[in-house]
Amino acid sequence: MHPFVRALLSSVLLAILFARFSYAAPWASPAKHVTHRVRTIGRDLKIEAYHPKSSFKIYGKGTESPSFKVKGSDLKVSMASFIASELGVDSSAIGYHSGHSEDVMSYWYGKQYHDGVPFANAVANAAFKNGEAVALGSSFVDTSNIASSSPSVSVDSIIGKVEDSFIATYNGISSLEIPSSNEETNAWYEAFVDAHSGEILSVTDFVAQATCTVVPITKASVAEGEETLVNPEDFDSSPEGWVQNGETA
Repeated sequence: MHPFVRALLSSVLLAILFARFSYAAPWASPAKHVTHRVRTIGRDLKIEAYHPKSSFKIYGKGTESPSFKVKGSDLKVSMASFIASELGVDSSAIGYHSGHSEDVMSYWYGKQYHDGVPFANAVANAAFKNGEAVALGSSFVDTSNIASSSPSVSVDSIIGKVEDSFIATYNGISSLEIPSSNEETNAWYEAFVDAHSGEILSVTDFVAQATCTVVPITKASVAEGEETLVNPEDFDSSPEGWVQNGETA
């Protein structure tokens, strides 16, 4: 089986979960600002991207309570077990991504999984001191209502639609998403597609535009008004721009 086909089979879980949470029920306007954001990309394509609501909990200086006291020699497994218990999910739904220990502190970063498939935007992180939990953050979602993992649309039809909508070209990387880019416009997207309907559900735009709110040089103070500058770099003095790969150039 082609690697991208295998990826598409897995992507259904992610794609349909987006659909369930994005469109399943009416949302009060203030509530949607927390989890939903409308993006306009490519050929006037408007996408209401969904970002799971996050939560954060602190445990003070730590506690002896067995409900979240980390035990055992395998710290990664112990941390995952603790997080599963706190979030009320099966341990198979948690996958380790990275972590490290320094002095008395240990840090764990992971993702939510379903049937071995990672979710792109459902993550968790935890901090432990002397083996006791002191903080836990997560954006895990409810997977009790999830669609079939078998796609109903062809791979070729999805890729073509994404390329046309984003005015970009699929770069051939096999993943749970469809990465595409446009070198002429310096665009790089990651599209999430419903593998049953072929609908584009969400997108990650990896290229950030620099926008600054400033007091114009002709004004004496902020009381006289502000001005918004978009990509204000001078390419004569900064030919590579001000930002490269998320860092100052």
